[in-house]
Amino acid sequence: MEIIQFRPSNNLALSNALLGIENQLREAAITNVEAAGDGFTEAEKRAMTVIEELRLINGMDLAAVLLRGKLLQQIENEALYSIHPGGYQTLEEMARDQGISISNLSNIRDLCFVIFPYMEQQLGISVAQVWEQIGMSNFRELIPVLKAIITGEQPSRQSAAQAVNSILNDTIATAVAAGQELSEEEIRATAISNLLNDASSMTNRELRGRIRPEHTPNIEPTVLRQNGTRLMVVEMSEDQWLMFQRKLGSYMDAIEVELPHDASSRRIEASRLPAIRHIVNLFNE
Repeated sequence: MEIIQFRPSNNLALSNALLGIENQLREAAITNVEAAGDGFTEAEKRAMTVIEELRLINGMDLAAVLLRGKLLQQIENEALYSIHPGGYQTLEEMARDQGISISNLSNIRDLCFVIFPYMEQQLGISVAQVWEQIGMSNFRELIPVLKAIITGEQPSRQSAAQAVNSILNDTIATAVAAGQELSEEEIRATAISNLLNDASSMTNRELRGRIRPEHTPNIEPTVLRQNGTRLMVVEMSEDQWLMFQRKLGSYMDAIEVELPHDASSRRIEASRLPAIRHIVNLFNE
């Protein structure tokens, strides 16, 4: 089957530049395979080169995360979203309009401003090297646990909180068994180093089982049917919501609304939502 080449951007100059990176990736892959030494057939070398090129693309994923983080920090520091003619009220609203979901925005900020600085400044390990070993999908699984261990803040997800406690307790128990006395900071650093090392050799399923050993309860929505349409009402924990997002992916465009604590303001804000008005009308008709 012939491979069709698509343009990665509507901007011609940017599209050409991005396509040019393919040649650089191929050259880097060839160099790495040659460094592996002789003793391989030409067919084996070709297979090694193409697969090495695929591995090196992980660096492009990291570059995208770092660049988004840099731009988001500038936009937030200078409040550029409020100056934009689009009339954005919040950073989150602006990000959504640029195709960045709320969860992805949170991940980028946690990686760029908490996890990556800790890895390089405190542990002295290369972000690029670890990213290549672990990959984007595994890093996504690690974010809430790594952030909680680094900052000491309790994560909102119950499963993440349980994983953090389990990992820290295992680290302490291992140190005690070896006759070591570790400070709190040394415990955190050891736990993070071990977790990153384990994640580099685990599949996504294996890693998810490591940091989320307990099964997230199934979602139990109430579905109302009327005139050929369905209205779903469901209450979810943070873990269930993340599972829900992961399963639906691009099939869902969620609009998250943070309701005020004040009862009067909460009623006013809720009444502006079409879905809420629809539910209220079911009782009033």
